Amino acid sequence: LFLATCVWWAVFYSPGDVVYTVAKNPVVYVPVCVVKEIYRAKKTLGGINDAKKVYPDHELIQITVGLIKGNGSAFIKPITRLVAGQWKPDSSEILKFSATSKGCLLAAILLVADSNGYLIPPVTGDLLYLGIVSTFIMVKLSGVLAEPIDPYVPFDTVVGLLTGGLWDAGPVEDTHEHTDVIMTEEN
Repeated sequence: LFLATCVWWAVFYSPGDVVYTVAKNPVVYVPVCVVKEIYRAKKTLGGINDAKKVYPDHELIQITVGLIKGNGSAFIKPITRLVAGQWKPDSSEILKFSATSKGCLLAAILLVADSNGYLIPPVTGDLLYLGIVSTFIMVKLSGVLAEPIDPYVPFDTVVGLLTGGLWDAGPVEDTHEHTDVIMTEEN
């Protein structure tokens, strides 16, 4: 709480927006993004492990808790917008997943499958975790340094075919809509 208060005070009360300008400098912002994505993978794995302690035989609950812990702010955003008086029901993360949520969902599925022994040995354990972290970093830095990408479009296409087009893969959108905000959970 103290750290959050200090950051808030520094951003909003620094003379000439010095703190904000320094934080938006790519030399500072890119390493912060890398650390946040590493921490996102850790939170996803932590959520799965927490759910496994309470529900050891329920993989769907483990996946859901891992997803929400990895990208929880995106699922809370409609509630915060409702409280703030800016209700946008079509922007719900449940209705249209961002690339970050898709990544957390796929990571949770793979990590649960790995912990239950469903994956083949070359793609398990530390190598799987490294691949998940690398994918998170790639998706985030593509939105920060270049054009945003969505590597999950093939999965969207398969799900769209299986559901009869209920979940179609649309065009790649900028999933990092709040890049001007420094310390958010989504970014």
